[in-house]
Amino acid sequence: MDIDTNMLVQGKPGRRPPATPPTAGSPSSKVTSRISGKSQKRNPHANSAIGLLVAFVLAVGLSSTLLIAGCSPTNPASTSGTSGLAADSAQSTGNTGSSSPEKIGVAAQVVVEVDIDCSEAVEAGNETARAIAPDGKLFVGQVAIPEGQSLYEALKATGLEVITKDFANGVFVDSIQGLGSGATGATSGWLFYINGQAAQYSVSDIVAQDGDLLTFTFVNEA
Repeated sequence: MDIDTNMLVQGKPGRRPPATPPTAGSPSSKVTSRISGKSQKRNPHANSAIGLLVAFVLAVGLSSTLLIAGCSPTNPASTSGTSGLAADSAQSTGNTGSSSPEKIGVAAQVVVEVDIDCSEAVEAGNETARAIAPDGKLFVGQVAIPEGQSLYEALKATGLEVITKDFANGVFVDSIQGLGSGATGATSGWLFYINGQAAQYSVSDIVAQDGDLLTFTFVNEA
């Protein structure tokens, strides 16, 4: 059997040795050199095209940025205008809220201190006085009435039974809670005071002031 000596040198029978690379002077090397030369000449043109493309993209991006920046100042003015309208609306709402009580007719109130005493009648042994106020205090407390009303309204606001007589100069309080004039003597009856001072007018003719002290006292002798 014939043996290929090239196979024995490689140590791997059945495979041929690789082809010997062409030398510098061979025809194949000249072809390779020509191809390489052409590729080297094209690279500068390709780089120039890529550079122009990048420059164009940057120019477009810069123009868009300047356009957006030029339009943006209008937004604050628009926002400011909206804020101004909102502020005006809030101010208008605040004014409406402050004036609403007047629109719905809510009257201002005044508070009056009321003290109704019948200690003298109790001490005199009057049965009615002892029944309605064993300690002599028929009423002590505060009442609220609409502003502009008289002290007579404050007396009625206590919830006690009040009987009056009408005279030319106003009403006269004749009886409170069943204890009336003449109960303990001919001249006994109710006197009233405003802030500790004897009244000069009828209780129905004196306009109540906030913080007034109205005192009714039953006396055995007027």
